[in-house]
Amino acid sequence: MHFLRRLALASGAAALAFTLTASTAGAQAVFGAAEVDGDDTRLFLLGAAFSPGGLGWKPFGSVVGYRLSFDNGVGTTSRNVILPTVGLIRTTTTQSLSLGVGYAFSDDDTEIFVPVTAQSGDGVVASVGWDYWGAGNRMAQILGSFNFGNQYLWTRGRAATQLSQGGPIFVGGEAGIMGGGDENAFLVQFGPLLEYRFTSQFRLTGSAGLKVGVAEISGNTAYGRLEFLWLPGAR
Repeated sequence: MHFLRRLALASGAAALAFTLTASTAGAQAVFGAAEVDGDDTRLFLLGAAFSPGGLGWKPFGSVVGYRLSFDNGVGTTSRNVILPTVGLIRTTTTQSLSLGVGYAFSDDDTEIFVPVTAQSGDGVVASVGWDYWGAGNRMAQILGSFNFGNQYLWTRGRAATQLSQGGPIFVGGEAGIMGGGDENAFLVQFGPLLEYRFTSQFRLTGSAGLKVGVAEISGNTAYGRLEFLWLPGAR
């Protein structure tokens, strides 16, 4: 399963869009990410999300598009995906719970499973997540998504704390499990993260670590990711 390992990418596009949607706590958001790994996989993503805000249950919507390129063993393959999502988000003063469903439109409808959410073909994508910010000096997330088109599961947990009281730097870590398909192929990822909040409206998050095959995927590789989040209505 070396081929599957080479195609493994730490960040599922559906789950990343959902992560950043949940992080808005009910607001407009523009977000993006770039990720690379040691097996020459590349992901470039851009999206936007909207919720009317306020406490309690509210609707939200998001649209994300990404371009993925990876080494297929004899050359480089590229895929383009657009994923609109709608759902509900329940927000309190310290946390939010979100439920979403969308449909991934891919420019390649192959049924070959690879452990990257939605990129191997069209499919319905369901997402769920919990996002905690408390008093503002800590954060935690538990996220998951499932693509029914290629039977792919993606999960990730994150936690971070403010490096100094009132400071802009948060440090923490992330870990996740991803995989599925007919092969029941899975891998895990884990590593540290560093977030810098320039203002209440704009933040950058960098993370890096290892992806390790645990079922039908052998070997491991390093990954690195850089994300941005812009909340134009935040105060």
